[in-house]
Amino acid sequence: MPQRFIESYMAADQSRTFIGDFSITSLPGGKGIEIAATPNSEPRELQARHINRACLRSFNQCDELCKLLPDAISILDDRGEHWADCPQGIH
Repeated sequence: MPQRFIESYMAADQSRTFIGDFSITSLPGGKGIEIAATPNSEPRELQARHINRACLRSFNQCDELCKLLPDAISILDDRGEHWADCPQGIH
């Protein structure tokens, strides 16, 4: 994507560390998460990439994105964003 579009459409914190979700439309469907870090990412934003490994052991334990990536929630709260299946303000 050309830099001029990135700068005009993304807030400074999103261009520093992008955190987004997307729909998986195949069968079975689901949600995907993208976290793109840059050299300017803050340590706290880098920690948002931490995966709760307990979720990888059983699909029954983690049916919400906030359980899979718990450290990302406070970053999203700070940015005024949230994932649909995660209550706001839960850390």
